[in-house]
Amino acid sequence: MSTDQEYWDACLIRGWRKGLLIRDVKQMYESITNKASEIPSLLRTPKADDHYNWQVTVFVAQQLPKISTWLFKYGAEKDPLLLKKLSIGKYTTLSKRQVAEDVERAKLAVRLRHDRTINEYVMYKLARRNSRTDLNVVKNPAPHKKR
Repeated sequence: MSTDQEYWDACLIRGWRKGLLIRDVKQMYESITNKASEIPSLLRTPKADDHYNWQVTVFVAQQLPKISTWLFKYGAEKDPLLLKKLSIGKYTTLSKRQVAEDVERAKLAVRLRHDRTINEYVMYKLARRNSRTDLNVVKNPAPHKKR
């Protein structure tokens, strides 16, 4: 690794694998590079100070969903390939607007799932009510036309 960004990405991935906090990843990066002031200029870093108390898994899942998907999908043996891809691209944390859209989309999904559950329950109750009132009468099938 040669650039500070690659060091930060490696620390972030290692922190994700070990379940560390962002502040631990920051300390790891500072101990490797001896550069504390350049963290805000890097890509894929927390934008707010309160994010430094988050777990890396939460931060990556919320702010870097593509990296989160990769890390869950592949094991640690694919981490060098991820680092190589990250060094080429300019992928960075989501903006507040994008996160808000994701939150709204999640709320909509919960509401739709809730509505579907209620509809299934209503149809079940309707079928039970109808089964109590049909007196178990079986209708004859429709008469077949003779040829």
